[in-house]
Amino acid sequence: MKQKISKTNAFLLICCFLFSNLYLPSNVFAQLSANLAQTNYLFVTPAFMPTIIKGMTISLENPLKFDFIVDSGEESLSGQEFEQESQKLIKYFLASITVPESDLWVNLSPYEKNRIIADSFGKTEMGRDLLAQDYILKKLTASLMLPENELGDNFWGKMRAKYADKLGDKDLNMDALNKIWIVPSKAVVYEHGTSVFVVESHLKVMLEEEYNEMMAQEGLTKKSDGSSESMSSLIKELIVPEIEKEVNEGKHFANLRQIYNSMILATWYKQNLKNSLLAQVYSDQNKIKGVDLKDEKAAEKIYNQYLDVFKQGVANYIREEYDENTQQVLSIKYFTGGTDFDVLPEVIQKHPLSNKDTSMLSIAEIEVVRSLMEVINSSGRQQMVVSADMVENLGEGLNVRVADPELEKLLWNYSPASNNSVVVDESLEAFFTHLGPIMDKTRGKGGLGFLQGETYNNYEALFNQGIAPLPVTPRYFTLNGAPVDWERQVKEKPFMIYNNAGQIEHLAFNVDFNGGSYPVRIYWANTNGVLSLAIESMEGVSDGQDISKNKFRTLYPSGDEQDVQMAFFARAFVETMKKLGIRPDIVRLSEGQLFFTSVAMDNDVNYFKNANSSEKSVFENTEVVFTTHTPELAALPKWERWDVGHLWSLVGRDLVPDSVIDKSDPDRWVVNAAKTLAAKAIIINSVSREHQDVTIQEILPDSANKVVAIQNGSDPRQWYSPALEALVDEVGIHGIEGEQLFNIVKQNKQQLNEHLRKKYGKEFTDPDLMLVGLVRRLVEYKAQGMLIPMAKWITGDKDTDYDTPWLGEGEKRKGLNSNILIGGPSPDTAGQSWAEQFAAMENDPALKGKFIFINESDIELMQKSVQSADVWLVLPYLTREASGTSDERAEFNGNLVIATATGGPLSYITHGVNGWLINPFKGWSQNEVIKRFQIQDQAIKDKFYADGARELGQYLIEAVNLRSNYIDNGDQSWLNMMKAAFNASHKKVSIKRMVEHYGLLFKAALRKRKYGESSAEIKVWFDKQQKNLDIAQDVLFEAQSMVEDFSLEDLNAKVGMGMGEDRLIEFINLLGIEQFAGDNGEVVFKADSVPVLADAAVLGDENDNKKVGGINLNPSLLNLQIKRDDQGVPLPFSDQPLKQMNIEGFYPVIINIQPLNSLPLLLGVDASSEKSLELGLVY
Repeated sequence: MKQKISKTNAFLLICCFLFSNLYLPSNVFAQLSANLAQTNYLFVTPAFMPTIIKGMTISLENPLKFDFIVDSGEESLSGQEFEQESQKLIKYFLASITVPESDLWVNLSPYEKNRIIADSFGKTEMGRDLLAQDYILKKLTASLMLPENELGDNFWGKMRAKYADKLGDKDLNMDALNKIWIVPSKAVVYEHGTSVFVVESHLKVMLEEEYNEMMAQEGLTKKSDGSSESMSSLIKELIVPEIEKEVNEGKHFANLRQIYNSMILATWYKQNLKNSLLAQVYSDQNKIKGVDLKDEKAAEKIYNQYLDVFKQGVANYIREEYDENTQQVLSIKYFTGGTDFDVLPEVIQKHPLSNKDTSMLSIAEIEVVRSLMEVINSSGRQQMVVSADMVENLGEGLNVRVADPELEKLLWNYSPASNNSVVVDESLEAFFTHLGPIMDKTRGKGGLGFLQGETYNNYEALFNQGIAPLPVTPRYFTLNGAPVDWERQVKEKPFMIYNNAGQIEHLAFNVDFNGGSYPVRIYWANTNGVLSLAIESMEGVSDGQDISKNKFRTLYPSGDEQDVQMAFFARAFVETMKKLGIRPDIVRLSEGQLFFTSVAMDNDVNYFKNANSSEKSVFENTEVVFTTHTPELAALPKWERWDVGHLWSLVGRDLVPDSVIDKSDPDRWVVNAAKTLAAKAIIINSVSREHQDVTIQEILPDSANKVVAIQNGSDPRQWYSPALEALVDEVGIHGIEGEQLFNIVKQNKQQLNEHLRKKYGKEFTDPDLMLVGLVRRLVEYKAQGMLIPMAKWITGDKDTDYDTPWLGEGEKRKGLNSNILIGGPSPDTAGQSWAEQFAAMENDPALKGKFIFINESDIELMQKSVQSADVWLVLPYLTREASGTSDERAEFNGNLVIATATGGPLSYITHGVNGWLINPFKGWSQNEVIKRFQIQDQAIKDKFYADGARELGQYLIEAVNLRSNYIDNGDQSWLNMMKAAFNASHKKVSIKRMVEHYGLLFKAALRKRKYGESSAEIKVWFDKQQKNLDIAQDVLFEAQSMVEDFSLEDLNAKVGMGMGEDRLIEFINLLGIEQFAGDNGEVVFKADSVPVLADAAVLGDENDNKKVGGINLNPSLLNLQIKRDDQGVPLPFSDQPLKQMNIEGFYPVIINIQPLNSLPLLLGVDASSEKSLELGLVY
């Protein structure tokens, strides 16, 4: 067996100027003033080994496949973190191949802003990271010269000693410009067959003193009294050795050593495989697509940060010192900082040794092999083999090449290149935010749609947390009974791709389901920068047949059709992700009926495992997040024994395997959708605190250790009236006053009345009266029937007495002289009964012109209602409303809410301050209330109606009196409540706040893979971080109201939490609010430094910062792809038409990671060889 040893010497990488200025005035008053710019000094660190590529094996069969030998280092990364770090190192390797060696330079100089880095190199991750290392070099060098540390004190002491005779009546200026270089002194690699291993690498630090020409050019040359030479010698004697040790061993330059090793291997590859595919179409050609940065200004940001340090110095201050040489007290001004960076672009030279077997090695060669074995045997760290395919820049690791530039940019966010965590959000209805009136009615019918549409309209905020949300939904043919004219829905487009022949076609494929194969095709939409996908079933469409059997015939089918739809959607979803090559980190499923999706994903994972395939499912590492909106056990899908058999016939046994069937009772098999999904989920979120309690107690008690709460929110801007939106844009949320809100609501009523007249032929006789609004689905648990006996009194004349038995037996009260608007569809029996009564009441002469009922709901009606109702009613049974959001929308407009003390209102309504809370069960335990409503106890319903009506009547009287007192007497209480409602809703239940909490939820879900945490541990982490996030969001909201600089006491009064100073300062610092010392020494915070957005308030632990810089690459797709076979893998090298290639770059896709069992065996060192033992080559 022949082996080959190569010794590589390289002269490349980093050089640095260090500018130091010592100014010694002869006579000054003793003083000490500190102005620490960029106060983070850097000093030497203990030896540290990062995760680093040590070698690689190339494939003879596939020139685009590499097995990299990666040393796990001391960071002990694992799972996704190790994979991401490995991918970064492989990108360094690719960048070193494609960027011309003449461009491998960086130049941090304040005098050459336009020449800090070569253009293409500056767009790569390697270029950015190398520039950052140069910044660290300058900062470290300057820090080491500070007199506060022993080394710096020694340095400046020797400088003063050298020039003691020059200290007299004149000031002494000593300027020195010293150029520090980091250059590779040697790099030794070991070759065996198709494998190569870096045995040794060392970087040397040296000075460059020829700088006068550049300084003269900039007009900065000064007479230095010969100090430059002396200073340089002292730097070389004292400073340089410490820097060199840090460069080669310390943590500050771990990234530089990572880059260096990758570059050594790339240089070896270019020198030895000049005829390879990469060499012919990629080497030295600046084809950086796939290894480039999305943030093209990364280099400029580093430069600007460096420039700030240069202008101020790492340290710039005056210190009083006693000088033994002159025996006088001197005030010495110290200034240290960096000025420039340059590079000596040299080709790495290879000096091959003789090609001999082990028995014929020379003494020098034996030493190289000994070094190799020392590396192998001494580290004690795990060596991993990271197998990666270099794919042509194909959507950065995805399986399709799209034909639409807008789609191309959106799709990149879900590729491995983005480093985003992909969260696929599957929903039956959520994402049609662009369909107009047809979908508006459907959302009103569905209940969740308003909420869901708002959520996904604001999902783009998750990108700031490194999370890429991807909504997926079916594409229905009818919505709310009306056919959808998809041809007119211009915001939804067909997903067009290039096929293997280079032709454009609609992405379509077949989905296997219950013994059949059914065609589907994909559509997409851009929702505020978030890609949304819709899957269309082509059954009965492509051949012009009847679509009555189409799996997605309509939204909200019932019976068997509903089961088939949900199951087919699960299969179609799985195949869509596979077709696109998207590997979700998380799949979020809303409601138990989507449990089929979790089963379909598991089936796909198991298929590849059972086939012993080297390929893995795209769902191999996917976690499931289960969001439940249901507080009623009976409403969740459940199939019992005979139904299970029928379900098999509908959807197939593969989607209802034995693992999801509860057979504890042989005579009563059960498939419980919610329970099955809960068992699969890593974490479960309810939609309010109370809903969390209901879920744990009644819905999913077996999964209590997984259930957390995220309060549902709404998008204020979607519910503002135009006048209010314009005012908010002008003065901001905190500039809105109660009187302005009152006047806008008055205008809104006129607009609502006009809308009712034009669309429904109805109108209020006097729209200026107080309006009581209630537009929601009419269903039993929402209890709108409570208003039926009260309507005449609410609308009655203020001078007439009315029977009000709900206020007490025999009670009579004056009429409230108000208008009532009730609206909403009526899907259940109770709702239908109420609808009939409301319709009859509308025609009652006593109510005519004061009572309006609309038996439907759409966005426009809902918007105008919440904008206009002085008092909004929310009356569900306690614990039976998961959250509710209509009340939030009313309060966004400053209108007041009377709500049952349940669900969402508990999170932000303070009784008597910004609304009223009805609680007929004061003194009852929550557990008792939950249980009795779950079992449909009629007695508790009766109590709710009786006591709830009494409280409702009392609060309506209070509301009428407060409003009248303002109109008649100018009392400000009503206006104060309106302003409080406006502020509280924006502070606590905005959609932005909710989305940030979902971002935290998704980060929590990833902790199992990242840190091996259990669901219980994840829940503990989430609860803690959510509490911090809540506080930070509250602090930020209140801080935004500060128009002048403020103290801790001022802010604490606003926040209203009574936090201690240390705790409050902690959150202020995390939010980045600038602070300074006031005249009396107290800490004062700058009002104009408060961030406008709450994104900065998202808190996490230090482990969450391990992700590499939040780097986003900015790829663009190729005009022509490498031809692939029908399995989507690259064809053999001999089959690839090199002359036809138009490659713009390659991207590494890691396909496998496994431990390396025997590095000596891989490198051809035979442990059984007597000669090897004799030479000490095997230990």
